[in-house]
Amino acid sequence: MAKQLVLGRDAIIGSLTVIKGLSRLELGDGARLGNLNWITAVPANSADFFKHLPQRDPSLTIGREAAITHRHLIDCTGGVTIGAFATFAGWHSQIISHSFDFRAARQDAAPIRVGEFAFVGSRCTLLKGSSLPDRSMIGAGSVYELDDTGPLGLYRGNPAERVGDLPEDLEYFRRTSGFIS
Repeated sequence: MAKQLVLGRDAIIGSLTVIKGLSRLELGDGARLGNLNWITAVPANSADFFKHLPQRDPSLTIGREAAITHRHLIDCTGGVTIGAFATFAGWHSQIISHSFDFRAARQDAAPIRVGEFAFVGSRCTLLKGSSLPDRSMIGAGSVYELDDTGPLGLYRGNPAERVGDLPEDLEYFRRTSGFIS
């Protein structure tokens, strides 16, 4: 469960999705959170972890007309934002916003952002502190840990690298309403 839930007009949360430990879950107008997702976070008031991050916000924000499809694992310990019209697609992808810092011998967390009109394929992993640029795409099976290298990028691999540029005139980037099913 989330301490605060904000649902925009026509926003949908699918069945059998587990949500726990979040400070806030927000879905913009027309946003979709599909079925069978596992959405978790280490709660903000956890006394044993993340003392060095007093401003940490374990939340999930899904922008207007954006979608997280089905059967994904999303760790919101550091906070996760999915931009307007973005699609976290396919299945079995992961967002992991916290990890172990071996140098400091402690857990660490950082926000993750998926930009507006971005597209994430099946079985991708996005790691803490990463930011997928607006109007960019990441290919299936990729492990992404970059921090916003500019819009209109095509990324793939492990670790993911920018392998090309996307044309600005793709219809996917021009949508004004609705998740593409």
